[in-house]
Amino acid sequence: TKPEKENIVFKDPLKIYISGYTPIFISNLISQLCMDYPFKISMVELSLNEIRSMLKKNDIEFAIVQSQINDLTSDALLKKHYSCFVLSNDRLKLIVNKHSSYSKYRNISLKALSEIPLVINSTSLNDVPFFIQVLKNMGISLNIRYLTNSKMATNYVKDNLACALVTDSINFLTTDDENFEIIPIKEKIYISYCLLIS
Repeated sequence: TKPEKENIVFKDPLKIYISGYTPIFISNLISQLCMDYPFKISMVELSLNEIRSMLKKNDIEFAIVQSQINDLTSDALLKKHYSCFVLSNDRLKLIVNKHSSYSKYRNISLKALSEIPLVINSTSLNDVPFFIQVLKNMGISLNIRYLTNSKMATNYVKDNLACALVTDSINFLTTDDENFEIIPIKEKIYISYCLLIS
């Protein structure tokens, strides 16, 4: 249910800080917020580390961040100043060409994933999606062959040059294309989009 408008009090204009790629459902959520509540909204995109630093100083009123939910709920400083709402909780999946040898797999283990050529939605290895950093922190080495922030990622998969590692919310491929198969990652690693409100 939607809260009563008179109970919603934000600064005008409202700055929404967001980390990384903005998925469609987040854009739709913000569009709906603009229609329901008569205040101006500005989006500020920063790195996750920049947003976390500002959150710890209580310098942000409204933020949408990618995280593993345990990281946020176990942070005493964040819990003191912010309410946390989980907007999505996604598992990792691999998008492969239907003719790829991986297309017959029911799931892919992290060990097998380390050998698969990947295309990643990024322009730099220094600014990779959050879930890539999560895997690196777990000691998983990845075979990243291509970096792109465009629809060229689709071509790499269609041409069977690489597979795409994504989540439900930040899937940048047209997964309903008949050329693709979606294979879940065997290990249950969840990546969340969380809304933090001070």
